[in-house]
Amino acid sequence: MAYKDYDKDLEYHRQWWQRMKQENPERYAQHRSRMINNIRRVKLASLQHYSQSEIPFCACCGEKQLEFLTIDHINGDGRKHRREAGVGSHLYAWLVRNNFPDGFQVLCFNCNCSKGAYGYCPHEHLR
Repeated sequence: MAYKDYDKDLEYHRQWWQRMKQENPERYAQHRSRMINNIRRVKLASLQHYSQSEIPFCACCGEKQLEFLTIDHINGDGRKHRREAGVGSHLYAWLVRNNFPDGFQVLCFNCNCSKGAYGYCPHEHLR
C-alpha cells in the first residue's frame, strides 16, 4: 500500500477481528458477510466493465466461472501498480474509484499466471 503505517494498521485490524470473533461471534459473522458481499459486488462490476459483458469472461480462453476470473495489467506493469493500488479487493476498489481506467483486461487465473511467468499464454499457440 501507499502509506507508511500500513503494517501497524494491518496488525491493529487483525487484532480487532480476533477480538470481535471471540467476544461477539454473531456480530462478527454479520460484519464479515456484509464485507464479503461488498467485495463480490465490486469485483463483479470491474469484471463486467472490462469484459464489456453482463457475464464476464477470460479474454484469452473464454472461461466464465466468476471465481476463476481476475484483472490483468495489459502492459505487464502489475507489480508496480499493486504497490500503489493494493492487491485483491483493494485493486477492484481502486478500479471503481478511478472510473475503470484503460490498461486492464479480464483473464482467468491460469491465463494470467502463465502470462506473468512466461510472457505469453499457451492458448495463444492454439489459435
